[in-house]
Amino acid sequence: MVSVYPLGTTIYRPEKCDNEYTLVGTSPLGFELLDMNGTVVQRWQHRGEQFYHYQLLDNGHLVLQETEWDDAEKIGLGQGHLREYDWDGSLVWELTLPQRYFSCSISERLDNGNTLTGAKEIIPATEKSRIDDPRLRSIEPIMSDVLLEVTPAGDVVWEWHAYQHLDLNRYFAADSFDLPGGWNWTHFNCLQALPENRWYDEGDERFRPGNVLVSPRTLGSIFIIDRQSGDVVWDYQGDYMGGLAGQHCPRMVPKGIPGEVNIVLADNGSPPIREIMHTARTFILEVNPVAKQVEWI
Repeated sequence: MVSVYPLGTTIYRPEKCDNEYTLVGTSPLGFELLDMNGTVVQRWQHRGEQFYHYQLLDNGHLVLQETEWDDAEKIGLGQGHLREYDWDGSLVWELTLPQRYFSCSISERLDNGNTLTGAKEIIPATEKSRIDDPRLRSIEPIMSDVLLEVTPAGDVVWEWHAYQHLDLNRYFAADSFDLPGGWNWTHFNCLQALPENRWYDEGDERFRPGNVLVSPRTLGSIFIIDRQSGDVVWDYQGDYMGGLAGQHCPRMVPKGIPGEVNIVLADNGSPPIREIMHTARTFILEVNPVAKQVEWI
């Protein structure tokens, strides 16, 4: 690689860092675990399929979400897999999603040993009748997101379907995603089961630990799903530069870490665009979710 900038770790002040490891996906080569000096301490080879989210567990195992594409021209119509590899790269657990679900894209291993995962599904024709715009209603297929909690044995113990809980007429810039192979309506790109937090301790039920924080990229918002009712109980679209645009990776900061109980995210300034000055400008935000106020940007 040729660069006019220094490569590797350029600044490291241990007293200002958590001094942990960083897991980096280097597709198609695999994954590397780096220490704070940028030294590679472990590598996992990639199996060759397209991967999305990945997570390093406390026991040193690597959990991947991988998709085998059967039709490159179809949005999301690939077979989704969850796979867990041990420290040496051996496959120790694998789950293939039921055939009605596609493109396993985001997941998180829960404290109870189950896995919370996202996938795609085709909106049924009977539900598409709720779409007002006949042009959009005619698109085949329209893909929607689904969330599943699965046990190690593969049993689904909780599920949530976006088209059952969201207004199908809620979208931005549909033309940007109206591709020959279909339309990826919600495009979830991150999820988190909420950690213990003081908002819930103080009585705010919206932030019950285990409720699910998600990022629907094409809706220009992030929101929290109540695990018990399935309702969207908190929604944030931003109030600066026109609001969120193609955002990724919202996370509630756990207790004991600076900024605890606030939500941090990357706002990428990519389609759908709300305001021209936001285009291609990435912001890192820390948001107070109760006040819906940006604490740091």
